[in-house]
Amino acid sequence: EYKIVENKIEFIKNFRNIKAENSIPKDAKVWLNNRDNIIIKMLKLTDYITEDELDINSYTVKSDNLEAIIYYEKVVTEEDAIQKEKMIENLKNSIERRKKLLSNENYVAKAPANIVEKERIDLAREEEELKILLG
Repeated sequence: EYKIVENKIEFIKNFRNIKAENSIPKDAKVWLNNRDNIIIKMLKLTDYITEDELDINSYTVKSDNLEAIIYYEKVVTEEDAIQKEKMIENLKNSIERRKKLLSNENYVAKAPANIVEKERIDLAREEEELKILLG
């Protein structure tokens, strides 16, 4: 009983995270493998459930025996494209600056270890973000 409830909570959390991370609006269509009333009510899905497999982008959410597919395709506007280019440019500049800093032996030797480590972590994170943006 407890495990079932915990699983539903985990599923709801995962579902909300995927929607937030991908800026998916609340009216996106959703397919569920389990018509659990608690999940449907908590996620406010009553009007958005579909039986059809839609031919657009989809995001799968799983937790134990629960599964959902969120169907949503964002229309990319000119403004979005410009914003993405700016983000890519900013990341490239920041990555370049961090690489220069970390390749400076004086800096690495004299700066506090935790600050050098933070630079390395930030560099790795930015490189990952750039990779995602460049597709």
